[in-house]
Amino acid sequence: MRALFLLPGDSSRQLQAFPAVAAVADQLKAVVQVVCPAEAVGLWRLHPGVSRALPFSFANATLADWANLLGSVREPDFQLCINRAPSRAMDLMLSMSHIPTRVASQGFSATALVQEPAGGWPSQAWETWLRPLGLSLNAEASACRSPRPISRPPPPPCPPAMGPCCCRPRRGALATGHRNAGRSCPP
Repeated sequence: MRALFLLPGDSSRQLQAFPAVAAVADQLKAVVQVVCPAEAVGLWRLHPGVSRALPFSFANATLADWANLLGSVREPDFQLCINRAPSRAMDLMLSMSHIPTRVASQGFSATALVQEPAGGWPSQAWETWLRPLGLSLNAEASACRSPRPISRPPPPPCPPAMGPCCCRPRRGALATGHRNAGRSCPP
């Protein structure tokens, strides 16, 4: 099976789609291609489930861009399209593509309409788009984990009588021989 994702938006929106693309690739054993802004092509090259990322200017596409996209979409014979870029031009292009299953939130080319979810974690909200395909999504399983806490604990408070300048050396204090250089809060 071949699947196509049409994904406008910045890098953040692209990264939010990673778990959904992985779910389609894994659960359907699909070869996935992504149409995204040129700036995001590098992100999609990192995804192991994506065979190809096609740059496309969703906001400023010329007639030649649309013709090239139609050719790129018709050639591989996709069976599935998830369209997150609804527009009349995109609907027209998809209706000429002969893709049998087209999931979108609106438009005349959609074979399955979904309601945009309000609120919640954006990566998990993609489950709405996968439900018509009979797929499930556990975005939490693909979340990046930090091996250690990202933030450091705050430094211990200074004793009230000494004030902050006795506890922590000022920037450059060690290099200039400042009178508080090297001092720290007493235990």
